[in-house]
Parts: sequence; C-alpha cells; structure tokens
Amino acid sequence: MAQPYQAFHRLHELGASFEHTPKTVHLDVASAMTGVSRFGEQYPAWTYDYQYLYLKTEGLNDFATVDYVLTADPWHPSKQEFEVVDTVDAFDRVDAGRLAIVQKPQIYILQRKPSQV
Repeated sequence: MAQPYQAFHRLHELGASFEHTPKTVHLDVASAMTGVSRFGEQYPAWTYDYQYLYLKTEGLNDFATVDYVLTADPWHPSKQEFEVVDTVDAFDRVDAGRLAIVQKPQIYILQRKPSQV
C-alpha cells in the first residue's frame, strides 16, 4: 500500500507555484484504494474530483477540465493528453533471496501536457 498522503504531498510540491490558481485534480479508483483521500487535500483553490464516471465512458474528452490526475494506469487512452511527472512507490513483493521488501510505482501523478492547456 502506498503511504496515504505521499501522492498528495508530491502533487502539492509540484504544484506549489499554483496553489492560489484554480486547478482540478482527478483521483481514480485505484489511487483512492491505496489510501489517497480527502485528508490530503491542501489548496483551497483546487478542486479534488473523485467522480468515477471517467472509467465508464469511451470519449477522450472526459478529462477536458482536469489539470492533474492521480492514477494507477497512466497509459489508458483517455489520459493521452497527460504526461507522468512523478510516481509513488508501494509494496510489490518480498524477495526471499535477499530478505528485502520490493517496491514498484503504484500511483502515477500526471500533469496536462503544455500543448493540451
């Protein structure tokens, strides 16, 4: 499981210069299931969108008003107008040979590509 607020912490670091500018952040089901929640919301000017209708539609304009996306699937066709700007690692498995916990990216922070603004 990803550290619950780490994704928001990283997002807010990336967007610190826009904290007073209205922005929309979408969180998909998978990122919400890792613990990303309303408790991590920080900037009052930002809208944090937890609507899951994006997953049910085929259109590529579903994210037309979204500036950032927290997702487990950055390669979904509906997200082609975004780029990965950071990742949050979380538990993947235990490597018994090395007696180590192995992590891998679980949450991807996407930002709208400049050409898509």
